[in-house]
Amino acid sequence: MNPIEQLHNHHSRLINKIHDLIRRAISFPPDVSLLISYCSEFLIPHATGEEHTLYLSLGDDVLRGRLTEEHGRLRKLLDDTRQSFARGDEGQIRANLGEFTALLDSHFEEEENILMPALMNKLGTEELESLIKQAHVIEENGRGGDIDSLFELDHKRIDLNIASLSSRKAGKNPPAEIFDRMKRQLVNHIDLEERILFPAFTDHSGIGPDGPVQVMVMEHRGIKEALRNTEEVVRSGDSFDQKLREVIGRLAVHNKKEELILYPSILRSLPGPERSRIFAECFEQMTSV
Repeated sequence: MNPIEQLHNHHSRLINKIHDLIRRAISFPPDVSLLISYCSEFLIPHATGEEHTLYLSLGDDVLRGRLTEEHGRLRKLLDDTRQSFARGDEGQIRANLGEFTALLDSHFEEEENILMPALMNKLGTEELESLIKQAHVIEENGRGGDIDSLFELDHKRIDLNIASLSSRKAGKNPPAEIFDRMKRQLVNHIDLEERILFPAFTDHSGIGPDGPVQVMVMEHRGIKEALRNTEEVVRSGDSFDQKLREVIGRLAVHNKKEELILYPSILRSLPGPERSRIFAECFEQMTSV
């Protein structure tokens, strides 16, 4: 396999996953959280690896400047999408996704059809293969395993589902499909914390399971109980808003504790490879709901 084919295969894996996540987000904008997490963890480090290896060896300042500028635009679109997500602005999310997709596709085509042939002619196979390996090392080292961001974005995804339930017209029964989606995502989120995230923290922090983790698990029980109470009335709508407010109140307090105290502590306590492993495992399971 020559260097152009190697890079093509790597690009294909990235872009196919990103396209899948974009299609999901267009159908259901709260799921843009998954796209933001994936691009932050995988696409942005990939771009950095290319800038510090392939682009520097190009010898064409105009092409290098254009490709680097396109990376900057992709980063900005991703950041703008994150801000639109935080505001719950579905219209702007969809607009950003359209621009992001077009730029991403054209950028990868330019790399494969112009950049790589130019490098192949200038450097030859062996030197180019060495550069690609260096780019992959930079890419892997740039992955932060930002599990705090992953779980915070999942909080927001769940919050937007709840907001859809709360904002329905007065007197209308809550949409069962949105409630079911919210329930699946919330239960899955709690399960990932208790089964993967919290045990890793207690193993590496030395704090033990009787500290802040125990408090979070106890609060999880209260959230699940409030969720069950809400589910009992979701089909009829009777007392639904009152029950949902209890879920909202419990989550607001609980999520803030996790985001301000527990998640940063977990991130500090875990070594990089462990963070990356947990990120990948939790991300894949978040995409399943």
